This record gives sequence, C-alpha cells and structure tokens, in this order.
Amino acid sequence: MIEETTTRYLESVDNGLPGLVEGFYLVGSAALGAWQPGVSDIDTIILTSRPLTAEDRPALEKVHADLADRAIAHRAGALQQFTFADLRAAAASVHAVADDACNRFG
Repeated sequence: MIEETTTRYLESVDNGLPGLVEGFYLVGSAALGAWQPGVSDIDTIILTSRPLTAEDRPALEKVHADLADRAIAHRAGALQQFTFADLRAAAASVHAVADDACNRFG
C-alpha cells in the first residue's frame, strides 16, 4: 500500500510539474516499519528542485484532488517539501515551501 500510494503521488506530481521532485523520503511509522493499514498515514519529506511558486499551486491542488478521487489521499499524512539548499541552511531559518496535512493543501 505504501509503495502504491507514493508511486501514484510521484507520478502525478511529475506529470503536473516535471522535474520538481528531487528527493522523496518516508518518515514516521512507514520508515520505522510500524505502519498499519487502515490506521497509519504516510508521512514524507520531499526535496524539490526549486522553491514552489504561486503558479505551482493549481497543479499541486490537482494532484491532491486526484489522489482524493482515487480514495488514497486519506493515507497520505503530513508531507513537507524543501529544497536541497534548505538542507544546507541553519535549521532555524528553514521553512517548508509547501505543507499538506489532513488533505488540506496550503
């Protein structure tokens, strides 16, 4: 289930915003081997090739709406998106460029 959900998400993002995702990491219960079907969500950290812009928002909203239509978005938990440059910055200065929790993007 985790692989299916994350593959669909990545394919949808790549179709809507090609080249945006450079790194995709599972965290939380999925990464620790404690994920439970029907109970757990899927938490991720996504590294992007660039900061997101206002023009990206409609494409990302469509990705999330399409996942909801496929009845898998409820398995997607908190996702945080950062650029690789953020990894080199001081932790206190880094802010997620996008955050989606509880199927509410923004």
